[in-house]
Amino acid sequence: MKLQSLLQQNLHRLPSWRSLAGIAFALIIITPFCGYAFACGCTWPGFGLDEHCNIRLSDITPKCPWCQYQALGLTAGIGAPLAAALAGRFTGKLTPILGLGLVLLAPIIFLGLWALITRLMV
Repeated sequence: MKLQSLLQQNLHRLPSWRSLAGIAFALIIITPFCGYAFACGCTWPGFGLDEHCNIRLSDITPKCPWCQYQALGLTAGIGAPLAAALAGRFTGKLTPILGLGLVLLAPIIFLGLWALITRLMV
């Protein structure tokens, strides 16, 4: 009986299905977004991820900043899922399709802004 009441009290604290879908989406698109934003050769999971990134080639410049500077890549890797999770947290009262659309859009917006900031920094 205690377990059931504990679950009922804390059910609202569990992540929503939108947040989980957004986090999974964000983790899948980070590397291909890197390849698109920096034309570095990073690609989709299952197709090599960063195996073809230009940081592995000595004669090509500029190098991919997210792969070359781990702090920049780590920020993208943490920020995009976090943006999706936060969007999922605040879209609970919207219709399922609109809420999911905003949750999936949040990591794309974050990655785009972070790529722009990265280009200005490096």
